[in-house]
Amino acid sequence: MAYPENFVYTKPLQMDSAGRAVRVLQARLGLEQTGTYTASTEDAVLAYQKRAGVVADGIYGPQTNAALTRRTFGAMVSMTEQLGIDVHALMAVLKVETAGKGFLDNGLPKILLERHKVWRMSTDKQRAQLDDRNCNEQPGGYMGGLAEWGRYTQVAAVIGEAAAAACCSWGLPQIMGANYDACDAASVDEFVRAMCQNEDSQLRLMAAFLHNNPRMLTALQKQDWVDFALAYNGPNQGEMGYATKLEAAYAAATAAPYSLSNLSV
Repeated sequence: MAYPENFVYTKPLQMDSAGRAVRVLQARLGLEQTGTYTASTEDAVLAYQKRAGVVADGIYGPQTNAALTRRTFGAMVSMTEQLGIDVHALMAVLKVETAGKGFLDNGLPKILLERHKVWRMSTDKQRAQLDDRNCNEQPGGYMGGLAEWGRYTQVAAVIGEAAAAACCSWGLPQIMGANYDACDAASVDEFVRAMCQNEDSQLRLMAAFLHNNPRMLTALQKQDWVDFALAYNGPNQGEMGYATKLEAAYAAATAAPYSLSNLSV
């Protein structure tokens, strides 16, 4: 199935761009979510670019997106102090989950649609309307990057936005939308809005998720990567080699000089 291009916009956002990425940007800037890049959107982007000290051209590209969404040093330190974990351990988890980046260049958060979750949440009639790649009893079918938003779009059109969001892992920590309550969010919608805001907001959700899962938190505090991977990624972690990847990422993080630059791995 061909997905609507404006839902997986690959170019920098500028005048007359349209679609989901524009709506997310407008929400982040506190604007009316029209889904069309209007003069008021351009003005708001320009104002932000001037404040942030990036090229002020009114175009929302990778540099502006990185400045607006990236996590801060304070958020990283606050989270690790609050939870009693080594900052390098947090860096290792983020590195393995999303290569340390919670957003795509067009401003949409990174997601991964789990088609077996879609299958469980769908009726027979709904399953008949969905591609096997997006709705299947078996995990997999991943396409990565912006293509995951194409998959999400098809699923959301059939089972609804909230249900589709619950079937995706989101942002830096790749937490499933179905776990919104464990992140202290009141609803899937509130969880998604926070995941769309910036990386500091994503870290706040992750902090709550770890706090509300004692086994997971204890394993991370001890750098017990096997138990952490089992608690965080489930019983299939062995097949995916999560524990081995986490251990290697932690070793790499601790070997590097402690600085703001490597905190944003």
